Amino acid sequence: YDDLLSGTKLLRRSGYQDHIDLVAHTFEEVPFAFAQEGDIAVVGDALGIVQGTAVYVLRDEGIGLMSMSSITRVFRVE
Repeated sequence: YDDLLSGTKLLRRSGYQDHIDLVAHTFEEVPFAFAQEGDIAVVGDALGIVQGTAVYVLRDEGIGLMSMSSITRVFRVE
């Protein structure tokens, strides 16, 4: 894929609603309180990587940090 629309279509053809659904089917969801560095975090409609007390996310201007309070779901990466 080379844009958001074609990527979304590819995910749906593969049986996933979106990128978050793909992650949910691939990794074990864990309670927020058990988030560890390197885990995948859901922040709004985006994914990020847990790093200490913050989450790395991709923004228009590059990589940014979001508060852990922004997380709605966490998936364990082992």
